[in-house]
Amino acid sequence: MKLEIGNFPIKSIQLGEKTDFNNGILIINWEYYNWVRQLRRSYRRKFTKEKNLAIVIIVLILANDLISYIKDNLDILIAIMIISIAGILCFIGFMRANELEKRRERIRRYNTIKSLLNRYRSRPTGFEKYVSDLFQCVGYKTQLTSRTNDGGKDIIMYRNGKKYVVEVKLYNPSNKIGRGHIQKLHSAMIDSNATEAIFVTTSSYTEPSMAYANRHGIQLMDGSALADLIDRVNNMDLYQIQSGKEWI
Repeated sequence: MKLEIGNFPIKSIQLGEKTDFNNGILIINWEYYNWVRQLRRSYRRKFTKEKNLAIVIIVLILANDLISYIKDNLDILIAIMIISIAGILCFIGFMRANELEKRRERIRRYNTIKSLLNRYRSRPTGFEKYVSDLFQCVGYKTQLTSRTNDGGKDIIMYRNGKKYVVEVKLYNPSNKIGRGHIQKLHSAMIDSNATEAIFVTTSSYTEPSMAYANRHGIQLMDGSALADLIDRVNNMDLYQIQSGKEWI
């Protein structure tokens, strides 16, 4: 078999400090040769020096042919790469849209205060996730805190460079949120270096709690406001949810 690199025949093979090809003499780097020899030893087979050299030559020829092919077909390879990247982006977009649709379906399934109480009364952390989904649908990036030692906040949110802390309480309408809960959220806002704080509940607030929230710029969302937000999300199309066009 006649061995060539490009269109030049290989007349002789030598081992040297670096791989080179000049005047028909192929010089193979010792490191390449030793690498092949070690590879073969790992399989506990005996290979002669000639066989090891043959493997190195085959690898070099294949690499040379691959480089030549890439040079000759660069436009085709670039087109394949562009199509592949576009396909990956489309797949990511599809998965994102699918997740958003699942999130909105969960919101549609429990779209009244009564249904929320029935569904999440025994699992309040599920309600925290529900509220987190709501805020994501209207343009916030959300992160649920740990179930224990949350420091007076259930959700951390970001939007337009601002950081928000959110406390969530699933209470019966007759069980109003007192001032102590709002004070705790205010402390969490300070400790977290947050820009704003939002308290969300299925019930309502006492007069002292509303007065305290007003003095310290804390947003209060009662059961009625929560129901309105649920309706807004249910009436949004998928593009609005994905782009966060409808902000609170």
